[in-house]
Amino acid sequence: MNGTIAIRKLTTFDIDLLVTISVSTFVDAFAHQNDPKDFNLYIHQSFSKNQLLSELNDPGAEFYFLYYENKIAGYFKINLGINEHHWKETSMVELQRLYIGKDYQGRQMGQFAIDFLIKRLKERNYQCIWLGVWEHNLGAIKFYTRLGFVKTGSHDFMMGNDPQTDYIMKLSL
Repeated sequence: MNGTIAIRKLTTFDIDLLVTISVSTFVDAFAHQNDPKDFNLYIHQSFSKNQLLSELNDPGAEFYFLYYENKIAGYFKINLGINEHHWKETSMVELQRLYIGKDYQGRQMGQFAIDFLIKRLKERNYQCIWLGVWEHNLGAIKFYTRLGFVKTGSHDFMMGNDPQTDYIMKLSL
């Protein structure tokens, strides 16, 4: 890693930047692997200003920007405790999104984000991080496995009207 990496928690004042980075990183990561109609429907549903503002205002959710050399390079979102949609245990946290812009990949940004989360969540007495990762996202699966996440199951994920499979991966803290 040659550059400076930083993390900042978002507020509602960051909504326009969040919409931009959410759409751009998701398009870069998955547009080429999905039907355009379903993909665009998902983008419209999940990354609209109203939807993201609603998520930002949720007290059980936290968004963070990742910066590389003072430029927004990506973001991540976590869902805390009982706010999780998959499990109802308050000791678990869902890492719902971790996306790095294509120009910033390979610079340890994901590792930095996970290290930050682990430290922060241990301080808050959480015991586990879980996430869903698309079964065809082999790079992400390899990344999370390298960090100690273990596949524990799967669940459906709707990309527009296309049912897809996400692997559930967990990391004990």
